[in-house]
This record gives sequence, C-alpha cells and structure tokens, in this order.
Amino acid sequence: MKFNFIEGIMLILIALLIGMIVFILIEKNTKKRALREFASTLEEGGRTIYVDGIRLFIREAGEGSVPLLMIHGFLESSDNFQLNINELSKERKVIAVDLPGFANSDKDIKIDYSREHLALLLNRMMNQLGYDHYDLLGHSLGGEIALHIAIEHPSNIDSLILVDAAGYQSNQHKSLPPWLVENIFLSYPMQKYLVQLSLYNKEIWNKDIFMKAYAYNAKIPGSSFMKFSRDNRNTDLSEPVKNIKMPVLILWGAEDRLIPVSNAERFHQEISTSEMEIFAHCGHLPFVEYPDRFNKSVAEFLRKKTR
Repeated sequence: MKFNFIEGIMLILIALLIGMIVFILIEKNTKKRALREFASTLEEGGRTIYVDGIRLFIREAGEGSVPLLMIHGFLESSDNFQLNINELSKERKVIAVDLPGFANSDKDIKIDYSREHLALLLNRMMNQLGYDHYDLLGHSLGGEIALHIAIEHPSNIDSLILVDAAGYQSNQHKSLPPWLVENIFLSYPMQKYLVQLSLYNKEIWNKDIFMKAYAYNAKIPGSSFMKFSRDNRNTDLSEPVKNIKMPVLILWGAEDRLIPVSNAERFHQEISTSEMEIFAHCGHLPFVEYPDRFNKSVAEFLRKKTR
C-alpha cells in the first residue's frame, strides 16, 4: 500500500513536469509566431534616440513649442496610445516614449530601472530634444514616474495628467528565476488575463491588437524583467504630492480593479491644484475604453491651461 502511494505521487509529479514542459514549448512557439507576424510593424511610426547611453524609442506627432509627453504603464508601450496621439497632436506636439525595459527601448540588465532614475532619464530626454518646458501625462506605472518628474523637476513641467496612476502602493517584488518569468508570468494566458482584468467593457477586447501587445512583451528577457521589478519597489508619495503646484488633471476608471478609484480621490484631496474626472463603467484603461471622451478631456485641460 505504501509503495502504491509513493508510486502515485511520482506519477503525478512526472505528469506535472511533462505538462509544464509542453506548456513552455507551446509558449515559446507562440512568442516566435507573434514576433514573426509583427516584426515589420513594431517600430512603425517612431524613432530611436540615445540618452545617457540608453536606447529610447519615441513616437512623435504634431507641432508646438510645449509638447505633451505620454508615459505608458506596466507591460505596455507607447503603442497603447494609438487612439490618442493623432487626435491630441492636432493642437500640439505629442511625444510618447517606450520606457526602458519594455517594447522597443533598451532592456539591458545594467540599467537602473528605479522610478527616480527613470524620471531623471525622461526629463533629460526632453531637454535633449530641446524642450525645457512640457506637459506630462502618465498612466499607471507611467503615472508614478510622471509624479516623480513633477516632484523632482517641477521647473520643467507646465501641467500634469494622471491616468489611473500608481503612487500610493508599496510593493515588494520577490526574485524569481528568469525562465519562470518568461514562460509563466509573461505567457500568453497570463497577459490575456491581465488585459481582460484591466477592461470593464470586455467586448472591446481584440485578439489582433492583443497579439501585437503580446509581441512587444515577447521581446522582454526574463532577467531584464526581474531587474526592472527589483529596482521598482513602490514608495508612498502621499507627502511629496502635497507640494505639487502646477495644474493637475486626474482621469480614472470608476471600475478599475488594479488601482481602485479611491486612489484618484486621494490624489485629488492631497494635490490642491488638481481637478478630477471619473469615467463610469470603465476599468484601468480609459484612453482605450473611451478614447473620444478621454481625448476631449485632455485637450480641453491643456487648452485651458494655456489661456
């Protein structure tokens, strides 16, 4: 009886091991197929620049002496703003950047991926591009980086737009083997789950658009992803944000399950120069779920700011 029990456990372990190997092989094949399918389009509409030796990919549209810099969120890219850049660029210059560690930008494990350093790097990028003053929009992780820029380099920022922004969470990231990160956390099922978790209106989920986003993330080595996670231990910005004096617009999805709307209300309470707009029946991605309303709100805020 004892022998049969041990034998049964061994068979289960062998089955699990075989299942994991099959899953990893399927995942690797899916990533190769996605990269092959979108290889010619991932860098369309943008260019590469170097700041402090770090490769950054940017998309630009429009004209103007005071541009809007758009910073995407975690496991996203500048391509996430595809429904917004052209519309917003009708009245001003718009620059959207791929953060280091993601999409088409540098993913070297030697890079300091802390929010403070990324804030410094992006501000230097704008200065290098010839802009001493600019407006700033950040979503999720990008919102937290935007807050760091506004707090640490206030003389460069004319206004700030926070979209379902991080900034109050304090997370500690555990170290995982790179192969596990690449094949499990960055896998097709996990990323599909995270995207659908981000949306309130599930019917707008589009497999072709998702596959392109998946292809961007297929370019991320597990070792770089873990370095990014280790460097990015969130800090509570509730005290520093009280010192923000530039005009601030807070845009948020009422049904955000990743960063709840209570964070928007807290930002609004703690930033005396802020105004807030909540999108009903909307999740973590208001610029995707309600692009027309989002673009109008941002354009009107920036127009009002320049009067």
